[in-house]
Amino acid sequence: MHPTAKKCLLWAICLIVVGCASYIFGLSIISSLFGMPETPLDRTLNLTFSTAVAIMQNAFVAIGGALVAGSVVINVLAPKPAEDSEYAEAEQTVD
Repeated sequence: MHPTAKKCLLWAICLIVVGCASYIFGLSIISSLFGMPETPLDRTLNLTFSTAVAIMQNAFVAIGGALVAGSVVINVLAPKPAEDSEYAEAEQTVD
């Protein structure tokens, strides 16, 4: 696998895991932190954290999916390096 494709795949996995965790635990963490907001500061913090969690929920999974597709494209279309390169040696040791 191409080194750039490996990096894209690693980032994709991390973003998808964080995005899914925010779907599962996001609202419960916000509600346990702030409870029922009573003061204007509590409402502002609740709105801020709710917005951040919503961005994580919607963006991280989508970006992770795009990075998975990008790593596949990079792996298929990237030129194969020469036999004397460091990449070729790393591929031979993995097999």
